[in-house]
Amino acid sequence: MFDHRSQILTVVAVFLSLGLGVFIGTVLLGDDVIIREQEQMIAVLEAEFEKLRRDNQIKTQELQSIKMALEDLRQFVWATEAYLLSGKLEGRHIVFLCAQDADIPTGVIRAVRTAGATASTLSAAELLCGELQPALDQVVDLIGGSGPIDGLVLVLGDNTPKKVIDDIYVPLVSRIAASGIPVVCGETQNASSPLSSFADHGSLVDHMDTVFGEISTVYGLLGIKGHYGSKKGASMLFPEIGSVLK
Repeated sequence: MFDHRSQILTVVAVFLSLGLGVFIGTVLLGDDVIIREQEQMIAVLEAEFEKLRRDNQIKTQELQSIKMALEDLRQFVWATEAYLLSGKLEGRHIVFLCAQDADIPTGVIRAVRTAGATASTLSAAELLCGELQPALDQVVDLIGGSGPIDGLVLVLGDNTPKKVIDDIYVPLVSRIAASGIPVVCGETQNASSPLSSFADHGSLVDHMDTVFGEISTVYGLLGIKGHYGSKKGASMLFPEIGSVLK
């Protein structure tokens, strides 16, 4: 991969060497020899800068093309989202459980409702204030108490303690998934939570605050498992169109 920083440092080093060479040449060589050496060195430097400029221009154009293509894809998905989601979760009740350090993206709740489901939210902040062991039963009971549950969406944040994840969230997700209820565990684009801890129990969505994440969440609740997003471990941006249109 082309390293602009290294290229610039190299050119600066060449300039310093040129200055030192001029000083030494002035003492040891005649003016004509020094001038020729300077002209040759300047020609080399000009060629290096021109190559650097061209490479930078090419990479800028490539980056712009990628951004335009991604924006076109995003606009297409926005325009077709209602069609892709309509009726997919008709009559189902989805519970959103939000970790203490996270916020549920409003778009993903809207997407679930667009798909025909009812949605209720539950904050872990009020549930995990006691001992960890009894908190698990408390969470399960409260989720069940909000009505027949047809799916669980767990939204994680950056600072959830590992002990809480291991002792509460993983057992909770495992218990819900074992009962045959689809589970989606997710985070926003800027968060960095240990999503991989939940890989055996449901779908993972690491860009839940985007239109791609909204679609991935809905289809994860349909049982189409995968790790969707753009971060490490993700297999694709969102479910394959073939499975989406079934």
